[in-house]
Amino acid sequence: MNLKRTLLATAVLVAGLGGAPAFAELMPITGFYFGALGGQADYGQSRGRFNEIVVLSIEDAGLTFVDGVSEIDNEDIGFGAFAGYRIWDYFAIEALYLDLGEMQYDADTTVSAGGPNFPANFQLTQNISGPALSLVGILPFDGPWEVYARAGMVFGDTEFCARVSLDGVQGDAFCDSESGEETLAGVGFAFHIGDHISLRAEYTKVFDVGSESDNMEEDVNFLNLNFLWRL
Repeated sequence: MNLKRTLLATAVLVAGLGGAPAFAELMPITGFYFGALGGQADYGQSRGRFNEIVVLSIEDAGLTFVDGVSEIDNEDIGFGAFAGYRIWDYFAIEALYLDLGEMQYDADTTVSAGGPNFPANFQLTQNISGPALSLVGILPFDGPWEVYARAGMVFGDTEFCARVSLDGVQGDAFCDSESGEETLAGVGFAFHIGDHISLRAEYTKVFDVGSESDNMEEDVNFLNLNFLWRL
């Protein structure tokens, strides 16, 4: 999925529609609305920090780290759903459910237990999901366009999973979940199609996702498209 191309194509489409007289008289509508969203989530985790954790884990197990290579995939597809109430033209409140996909780290290493070297593989994943609540400030323009900004909290679970194989023997996955509240902020623009449908494009940031005790907190950036239906 090329999200930048999708955003550009959407902008071209709605720019063409924006000249239609049917949209020129449209004004912001108060009341309930709901919708769905999807896009690309980008975790800010560092491959170097995970490398340090792997080496420390090997040493804690009484083994010796010899060498290794690793890679990290910080990007995944995120999705969610939301329901809101637009109190007046410039203000709304929204409840959301977000799943920001999964960060994946993989390391192939060589270790020693005092004898011959043998291979070890480490796979680590991280995911955040859960409900969120935000306040939305809206600036409507003449015609179908408006811009907005949001601020709120995510009441989510951050899950870490680790799987280790030693000398070809695959171990069970070990998972741990931490519940917490993370700050949420975002900016975006909306295009209204008729009285009930709106399309939105938004950049959202969830701050300090991860384990504070392990010094593993990083922001997650979420570029997403929304489909909104007003009652």
